[in-house]
Amino acid sequence: MAEKSNMDGVTITSRGLRLITKLVAAKSQMEFTNVKVGTGILAEGDNPYELTHLVQYKMDGMIAGYGFDEEAMDAYVVMQLSNNQVETGFVMTEVGLYAMDPDIGEILYGYLDLSKDPNYIMPAENGRAKTVQIKLHVIVGEVKEIKASVSPLSQVTREELEKELEKLYRSKNIALLSADWGEEAPYVQTVGLKGVSPDTVLDGGLYIPAGTTPVQEKALIKAASCVSYFDTGDGTVTVTCIGKKPAVDFQIQLKGV
Repeated sequence: MAEKSNMDGVTITSRGLRLITKLVAAKSQMEFTNVKVGTGILAEGDNPYELTHLVQYKMDGMIAGYGFDEEAMDAYVVMQLSNNQVETGFVMTEVGLYAMDPDIGEILYGYLDLSKDPNYIMPAENGRAKTVQIKLHVIVGEVKEIKASVSPLSQVTREELEKELEKLYRSKNIALLSADWGEEAPYVQTVGLKGVSPDTVLDGGLYIPAGTTPVQEKALIKAASCVSYFDTGDGTVTVTCIGKKPAVDFQIQLKGV
């Protein structure tokens, strides 16, 4: 997969700038909806700031990822373009990033002029598809939250893969206190844990601190064996013991958060 990153090349259109002002005033989030590519070239004297659509639309791309870049102090959207449906090759000279305006619908938010560094998109050969990936850096002003319509057909980006691998090997402990289980079965306890959501999949096990004595270890294992299952919520983990209530305080080490 060919990759490139455009730090300075994306021009925010007049509609895009007005959208920023509108969303900041309403304290709303930015929603990126689509990316499109074209074969057009700006005429001499034309300003991309005034564009409302690509000069010459060719096909839709895919949004593969998005987020905030703390080093660059801006937002980014990762665009992918696959040639699996391309029958005749073409030269990609422009990219449009689209966003949702609550008043007028989908607008051209940002425009990337590739005419001086075009990409040739070749047709798929013998069923083998290739993907071009471009990381579009865009300003969003004081907008605090962004989201994007990530295509289920896009490939996992290297950046997202590294994030998931980091999460896989990262662990956090939650403390479960014997006094917090309640009096009747099932015994339930909810604790806060930053970074989890209802969709988070965690792997957990008993955490035994250094210096634990054999007698204490036996009590900790017995307490942990009472746990039937745990569920994740928005910043919370709920642990359930269906039959027996743990008699001592203990910790569970959770991986994947």
